[in-house]
Amino acid sequence: MTPNQLPPLPEPDTHCFDDDTGKDVWSYTADQMHAYALAALAKQAQEPSHVAALTAIASGDLGGLRY
Repeated sequence: MTPNQLPPLPEPDTHCFDDDTGKDVWSYTADQMHAYALAALAKQAQEPSHVAALTAIASGDLGGLRY
């Protein structure tokens, strides 16, 4: 994963039949998306460009952050 790139989405884990389209569909549960978001944030936290910002946020020193 390159900086600022999200990891690939996992396989959907919820199957249902969509009455509107008449098709079988798959979707993600809230728990699955929450785990994905945490994994993506953890990966981004390992990027050198994000370490200083995360350190500043954790310490409450937001004056030196650049967006």
